[in-house]
This record gives sequence, C-alpha cells and structure tokens, in this order.
Amino acid sequence: MSPSAQASAQTAGTQSQHRTVALAAMAGTTIEWYDFFIYALCTGLVFGSQFFDGLGEDSLVISFATIGISFFSASSAWSSCAARRTVARTRSSWAPRQHSAS
Repeated sequence: MSPSAQASAQTAGTQSQHRTVALAAMAGTTIEWYDFFIYALCTGLVFGSQFFDGLGEDSLVISFATIGISFFSASSAWSSCAARRTVARTRSSWAPRQHSAS
C-alpha cells in the first residue's frame, strides 16, 4: 500500500472516530438537558407543595433553589473533570522520552 493511501485511510478512520464521538456527546447532552427540563417542570408543579408545604409562600422559591443548586453543582463537576483530563494530558506530554540505545 502506498504512503498516500495509508494516510487517506488513517484520515478516514480518524474522521469516523470524530463523528462517533460528536454524536455520542450530542446524545448525552440532549438526554441531560431533557433530564433538567423534567426536573424543573416537576419543581414548579409538585415539589413546592409536596416537600416544602410548611413554608407557605416561600415553598416555590426554595423548590427552584434546589434545581439551581443541582445545576451549578453539576456544572462544577463537569469543569473539574475537564480540568483533570487536561492536566493528565499535559503531564503525559511532559514525560521524558526514552531513546533506544544504538
């Protein structure tokens, strides 16, 4: 196989992997946003009267505060995971390269 054919086959494989990763990320993000949508809908309709009934008028505000806390805690978890991945990649690129003794 010629070098140009190998390069084009490798590029096609890389593009296929990128497409698979993009579709998986899109599906995961869609499911996660749908989950937050259902949670927010239930917060507005049910949680205030079911869980915080003794607080009177403040029950709806406290219900929405719970979804706010969950949203921001999830965001901080995503960013900390991304930071860990970046540090791990950087550290692996700093590793000294081993040269074969000739």
